[in-house]
Amino acid sequence: MDDFSGAEGWGRSSAISGLIPLIDVLLVVLTFLVWVALAPAGPGTPPQASKQSLAPDPSRPLQVVALSIAGEWYLNGQAITKNELLSLLQSESRNPQAARVLFLPSNKLSIETVGDSFQQLKARAGERLRLRLPAAGAGR
Repeated sequence: MDDFSGAEGWGRSSAISGLIPLIDVLLVVLTFLVWVALAPAGPGTPPQASKQSLAPDPSRPLQVVALSIAGEWYLNGQAITKNELLSLLQSESRNPQAARVLFLPSNKLSIETVGDSFQQLKARAGERLRLRLPAAGAGR
């Protein structure tokens, strides 16, 4: 009987058995959260798209803004300083029929540089600005 350690085994597992109700509660909460996240929205009207179309308007002209790896800015193929470009975009933003703007960064620029530049342009050009990233492997 000295080799029988069943009583000790039960005594040691009592600490673990105290965690079982906590684990059960956490599983119930997790199940509830998953159910809420995956459940469809309640009755009512679904969100409506804005009245402004997101499709490009072919009747409005297109301006192409490019940024080279050297940090040089180009507007429709012509070199322009960054400050001139930003003030031009700001002044045009007051016109509802202003040209659409397409931003084409160099494929060698870091994502941080592209993101910062896009945000600066977006602050001036607004919703008419679009970003076109180079295709993967382009320029190799």
